[in-house]
Amino acid sequence: MVAGLGATAAAMQALGIAGIAHAQGWTPPPPGTGAGQSVIVLGAGIAGLVAA
Repeated sequence: MVAGLGATAAAMQALGIAGIAHAQGWTPPPPGTGAGQSVIVLGAGIAGLVAA
């Protein structure tokens, strides 16, 4: 890894500060969920895109 990132990640795992994330299965929402709803995205930057 770059610039000691591997050593830092290993140390954080050993201390119990950071763990490995495990993905869970995705269940689609029931039909009709969100029907008639609208969303306003505030901001034009990456944070606004991520929030949408």
